[in-house]
Amino acid sequence: MRKVDMAAWNGARPPLAKRQLHWYRALGALPPAAADPNLHACAHLFASDRNSLFPVPNFLGVGDGYSAIATLSHAVVFHGEGDDLAMTEPDGTARWFCQEFRVERVGHGRALVTSRIWREDGLHVASQSQDGLLRMGPVAESASGGVPASGLPKKKPMTAKDIFGYPTKKEKL
Repeated sequence: MRKVDMAAWNGARPPLAKRQLHWYRALGALPPAAADPNLHACAHLFASDRNSLFPVPNFLGVGDGYSAIATLSHAVVFHGEGDDLAMTEPDGTARWFCQEFRVERVGHGRALVTSRIWREDGLHVASQSQDGLLRMGPVAESASGGVPASGLPKKKPMTAKDIFGYPTKKEKL
């Protein structure tokens, strides 16, 4: 997987207007898509679930300042047949796919992320949505090398203006 630097695009946009692009491909040999199309679909399922929630804390400016992140539901709709989803070309070389993420909703410890998956030639092969659980705040120190709570910078609580780009009625008062 290769993450695209989206700093120029995202700039000062509010979190729900930001985007993240990831390029991915199969790293190992796969049978031809005609022989096992479900395996190629499963590779896309894995790739779409693997990194979909990590843009949320990044878009909110929290970075690694979360203590838990987990998928509650994950759905993928494929828009083509087996050959459209093939992770490899007919000669066996890996085919690249681009996943475009956006955060649709954040609140109450949950986030909804959607994405579109594009084949390198521009074909839209799948759409994805994922509901996730996020617990923001310091990670407890652990024997496995967790970040000590005192080592994270303190951040001010986020407001609706920080997230959406405009204040709520309550914040205007």
